[in-house]
Amino acid sequence: MIINVIAPFMGRRLSNKQRTINRATTIGMMRRYRIQNKTIGVCLILVAISGFALAQTDHNQAGLEAFKRGDYGKALEHFSAAIKTEPAKPEYYYNRGLVYLTREQFDLAVSDFTQAIKLNSKYGLAYHNRGNAYYRMGDGDRALKDLSKAVDLNPQDPLAYNDRGNVYMDRQDYGRAIGEYTRAIQLKPDYIRAYFNRGLANLKNATFENSVLDVTRAIAIDPDYAKAYYFRGAAYDNLEQYDKADDDYRKAAQLDPALSVKTGPGEPGQRNFMKAFNLGCHALEQNNFSEAVGYFTEALAEAPNDARVYLNRGVAYEKSGDRVRAIADYDEVLRIDPGLVKARFNRAALLYMAGENQKAVTDYDVYLEAEPDDAEAYRNRALAHFALKNYTAVIADYGRAMSLGVETAVDFYNRGNAYFNLSQLDKARADYTRALDLNPDYSEAYYNRAVVYIKKGLREFAINDLMRAASLGYAPAQTTLSEKYGIEYK
Repeated sequence: MIINVIAPFMGRRLSNKQRTINRATTIGMMRRYRIQNKTIGVCLILVAISGFALAQTDHNQAGLEAFKRGDYGKALEHFSAAIKTEPAKPEYYYNRGLVYLTREQFDLAVSDFTQAIKLNSKYGLAYHNRGNAYYRMGDGDRALKDLSKAVDLNPQDPLAYNDRGNVYMDRQDYGRAIGEYTRAIQLKPDYIRAYFNRGLANLKNATFENSVLDVTRAIAIDPDYAKAYYFRGAAYDNLEQYDKADDDYRKAAQLDPALSVKTGPGEPGQRNFMKAFNLGCHALEQNNFSEAVGYFTEALAEAPNDARVYLNRGVAYEKSGDRVRAIADYDEVLRIDPGLVKARFNRAALLYMAGENQKAVTDYDVYLEAEPDDAEAYRNRALAHFALKNYTAVIADYGRAMSLGVETAVDFYNRGNAYFNLSQLDKARADYTRALDLNPDYSEAYYNRAVVYIKKGLREFAINDLMRAASLGYAPAQTTLSEKYGIEYK
């Protein structure tokens, strides 16, 4: 029998176990108020290869050029072709990993950086960017380990110290974070990112005078750095130097209207709002969800119709496991501001998890009207369609997702399941085969392809796939071998 439970898909913001539907947390919608708005120093250093025949390096060079112009789909296509031509070149895996990292395909990025490291155990850039990928996935332990290895391999790299500082800041180890940013500045005295991040660490460490000094240095390097003015205003606010704070807030808003806030001695409610919201965002980022809910509730007491606060409180409820209250907050977001479609994306995920698949599809429909190039939304909607047995819609959604630049083994596996349920066996087999091209250890794909072969009467092909699935530890394959063919796999 075929496995009709659709496989979990890969993509941005997945849990490490890849068992949850993609959800946009949308905390970033409010980052203009967040103390934790540090800059991540991703080492986007692509590697060109020399010394080989032109025919062997064509695809790598084409990938480099596509990446530079922002055509990530083409870059992936060319780097994958380069890997197929020369699978022992770690640089090709590294380059493709950077594309995945840029597109927030973190699991795929980790896989490619890991392969690069297997081929070159002293590949510092691969350790560095794998650390950044782990950091973006919320795996601070692995991020710290990889970034420390990157520092060991290249102790003169300021970006590695900066990024390791980010991990320490997330752990509220502000002393170490400040030390890492300081080392980065020593190596690169004009490193604006490190000054800005150290200023934020000092702000969170309540060393406000030092925060002012650091962010002022960042402004001296870039006088149009809007966020630097904003956070220097926050430091002045905490020093009760309100005139200076208001000047900086106004300057930030001039440079970036999204940073506009109402301030002034006559508006204490606005200051209370900002303080509560900052604390709520920080608590949320530190996974202190009940604390975050409390702070966001305080912020709503000052601004009861701020849709963005409901959005972030909804995220806090969701992460704490309170889906009912999360959905209620997303409902409130959309009542206040129907244009905040990220709330629909988040609500759709919860509706799907609650088995309300048609409502989930409706939310994704509205979201995709506003964001027609969001591949993960198509993947998510495909899951809801699959639960509704809308297999033709599943096929269309995976086709659209893959057309946007990244094809994954799970995409082909899931679409293959849809084809199977429509009795389009040749297309199902082709998709399972493509899934196995991308992931040769995909046991479920071997098993499902074997079922196709069984239905088509291709006994030897079926047994071969079942044996392969069984060798990967897939118990249903062992059972089928025994019950259908009398073969006991050992």
